Amino acid sequence: MISLKGDSCLICIATVYLFIVSNASFAFSQGTPSAEIILSNPLKSSNRSPIQDLLAVPTAKSGHLLKIGQSQFEVQVDIANNFTNSFIGEESIRLDGERATVTLRWQQAINNKWQLGAELPWIYDSGGCFDSFIQDWHKLWGLPNADREFTKNNLLNYYYRSQSDSTSSVDSKSRGSGIGDLRLQLARSLWRHSDRVLSLHGQIK
Repeated sequence: MISLKGDSCLICIATVYLFIVSNASFAFSQGTPSAEIILSNPLKSSNRSPIQDLLAVPTAKSGHLLKIGQSQFEVQVDIANNFTNSFIGEESIRLDGERATVTLRWQQAINNKWQLGAELPWIYDSGGCFDSFIQDWHKLWGLPNADREFTKNNLLNYYYRSQSDSTSSVDSKSRGSGIGDLRLQLARSLWRHSDRVLSLHGQIK
């Protein structure tokens, strides 16, 4: 039986519902909004591991760019449950926690060839509430559990240690939140034929 308990889980469920509602994009222009652009956007999913997040890997983008005079604003909510426990030689790492990310995303057409964009994430790390749900899900389908059953549920524990270099150690067990790195984007339309398009996207942070 899969169960969720505690007040914090109600918050998580509400946040998941918010993700379903807000994971959509809205294009506004001086004329009629472009349904073509809205419907062609792929699901903007990315790796929300605390380490991978530092690299700010761009999410998938549509080949369709906004038309001149159009702008687009999006709000996206992601919840990622992380569990990694690894020991190699003198190094050890443990990532046990849950990360909620609210991303504000804006795009503006410069002309019919160029488009500007920016993303700003707000990040909240905590113990979360989905550990028992994930373990029950793994048990139901016979999936590997990565030794989750040997750790208490809903804890926050991020650490990295190196026996040869104590200055590189990281240890965090306190929940916290903050603004992430601002990401600036530029896109250019390269080719278009009928309903087929090709565009180049770049990003810096």
